[in-house]
Amino acid sequence: MLGIGAHANVRAGDFSYDVVAFETEMESLNQLEQDINMHGFSLTEIQATEKWSTELAGLGLYQASFGIDDMDWGSFAWGFCCFPVGFFVVAINGNKSSDQKLSFWIGTGVSTVFTAISILAAPSGFIVATP
Repeated sequence: MLGIGAHANVRAGDFSYDVVAFETEMESLNQLEQDINMHGFSLTEIQATEKWSTELAGLGLYQASFGIDDMDWGSFAWGFCCFPVGFFVVAINGNKSSDQKLSFWIGTGVSTVFTAISILAAPSGFIVATP
């Protein structure tokens, strides 16, 4: 049996990092930790405060949930009724917001589920019998 191997040349310098830059990036998280320890906040209370919810969202640690109030019904309709055209009108359009794009994909998903249910529920599927 023939074995094939690879050799990696790793140096200690490959894993070095700038301590000052790291501390600068972590400063807001350190401040959050200090506030939690001082005041005994829960995560729910932290997310409810505007200052920390935007800070956490900026760090990618917290994202506001998408609710029914955020739904863009026009984009939903493009996904639900006419996926191929809606893909160009909404999904890959750089002028559309993330809520509009998410609404489009939700509409597409709902349409797909409804189509699958109707195909499975039909006694003979979509086959048309001719006499």
